[in-house]
Amino acid sequence: MNIYVSNLSSDIQDDDLMKMFAAYGPVQSVEIPKDIFSGESRGFGFIEMNDNIAAQKAIDALHEVEVDSLSLSVQQYNN
Repeated sequence: MNIYVSNLSSDIQDDDLMKMFAAYGPVQSVEIPKDIFSGESRGFGFIEMNDNIAAQKAIDALHEVEVDSLSLSVQQYNN
């Protein structure tokens, strides 16, 4: 399942998201798009988890969790 996370702080890194989601199951990939000029996070990211049950648990657990004073929005991403 692909997961979309928004409202990320500019300080968060791929490894940070990997650790957060890995608590719920194996993570295949994490990508936080960066601004091409500043190199900072654009405020959103994508996580891929092959186990749909684990992915749904992560979505349920992490949606609206506060990280770096920002409330995360976590949802399934249908590309």
